[in-house]
Amino acid sequence: MRFDPTQATQLLQVLAQVSDDYRNFSLDAEVAGTRYGLRPDLLERLIEGGLPHRRREDGMYLDAMDVSNIGLHLQLPSIQRLAMRSWAQTLRRSDAAPCIEADIAIHPMSAPPDAEPLKKLHVALNSSAPPLPSEAIPLLEDMSGFAFFMLPEHYRWNTEFISRHHICDCGGGSKLLHIRAQELGLPVRHCFGLLIAEPYSTGHYWVEFLIGDEWIPFDPLLIALLHHVAGLPATTWPPLRSTRVAFHRLCIIEGYGESGAPLLKDYADVPGNANPALIMEGQTMVVTLPTVLKASNDVSAHLTKPVQKVFSA
Repeated sequence: MRFDPTQATQLLQVLAQVSDDYRNFSLDAEVAGTRYGLRPDLLERLIEGGLPHRRREDGMYLDAMDVSNIGLHLQLPSIQRLAMRSWAQTLRRSDAAPCIEADIAIHPMSAPPDAEPLKKLHVALNSSAPPLPSEAIPLLEDMSGFAFFMLPEHYRWNTEFISRHHICDCGGGSKLLHIRAQELGLPVRHCFGLLIAEPYSTGHYWVEFLIGDEWIPFDPLLIALLHHVAGLPATTWPPLRSTRVAFHRLCIIEGYGESGAPLLKDYADVPGNANPALIMEGQTMVVTLPTVLKASNDVSAHLTKPVQKVFSA
């Protein structure tokens, strides 16, 4: 892609809001090129512009979150961007097949490819949803204007930081949306579960509004991100459209700890009882979720259902 100095400067200004105290300079520059598409010439220009880095005897090292954000916003051919294209594809295919079935296998991250999964899920999904309450529309429209950035745990759940800089990931963005909706007295809940896509699903946070007798998920930040990085058409996928066809709820957030991070309801952190689709260090999942999607004729799919546990004690 052609280097855009203005865009690069704006991106570096956003990254500068994160203190080096919370960066982990462990990503080799060569790996940044192969994994995130960050070419050496582009890297040098970014460093000249102020990209944080560390030069050591064995080479140059970068922060993986910085590089991930650069890859997304400069639309480099990164693995992460390819994954996000698969998320958009789930939404797109629902326009042709409103009902979708997903078969999801849950493997430990360290398991060999031919290992038996810990568990298998069969999930029915339906794209039909009632309209969003009018009182919630300004909240979702505002959140769609936030920029998606991977953030260190110190900032990730800090709603004051998120509100000030208008940057967040799915966890912090959905937390802020949940808090703002609660302040208006709207029936809303903060949820964790799976963003379903082929060939791999992933862990995700979102909000659900009670509309009639159904809890309906919405995620304007995700839709806006996929407009930008995956070509999701805004005409058919505006930020106010429900994303229920791509989400499978695992649990409801019952509160937040001292760090601001969510506490997952019904998943006590005790020996022998693993949290759903465990996330370590705030970002890295310790399971892989190979997924196969197919169209379904079940028009009643994905109505209100009990929370489904992924792991057993």
